[in-house]
Amino acid sequence: MNSLTRFIIFRLLALVPTVFGIIVVTFILSHIVPGNPALILIGPEVNGAELKVLENELGLNKPLYVQFGIYLNDLIHLNLGYSYILGEPVNYEIATRFPASFELAIAAMVIGLPAGIYLGIYSALRANRAGDHISRVFSLLGISMPVFWIEIVMILVFYTYLGLAPAPFGQLSPPSLTPPPRGSREW
Repeated sequence: MNSLTRFIIFRLLALVPTVFGIIVVTFILSHIVPGNPALILIGPEVNGAELKVLENELGLNKPLYVQFGIYLNDLIHLNLGYSYILGEPVNYEIATRFPASFELAIAAMVIGLPAGIYLGIYSALRANRAGDHISRVFSLLGISMPVFWIEIVMILVFYTYLGLAPAPFGQLSPPSLTPPPRGSREW
């Protein structure tokens, strides 16, 4: 077995405890947050009997290790639960928003990869000169600024002032400009 194969196998094996650690930390953080999820769902004007029924329904009255087992089982079966705020299964909410997110990620890579490669080569060929320093400053600014602020600036520059980009109303592809309305199962 060559060194590259060993390296890939080692990295894949190291991924298992990392993912498990993320799952454990997520579960613990969701239980450390103050407040009773059942009370938040029902509201403060509820009697104790209704609260106990909802806690039983949600499994909040079970021991923590049992709740963690249920959590792991649901994750393994890709059951991400139900959003009581949106009134839909979480899998459905993810499925309706994934196409727009995927399209945005691909568009960002199509623009970002060539620009990054070009700036990297340009900076390497002109090390410690003005062009290298300017590209380094712009790279650091791009990494350091909050993403939402950069998005607003990009919309202002490319849509409002220059008129080069389409209106920021969602996906660019015509078949599905917006997610289907809540309650419909057209996915």
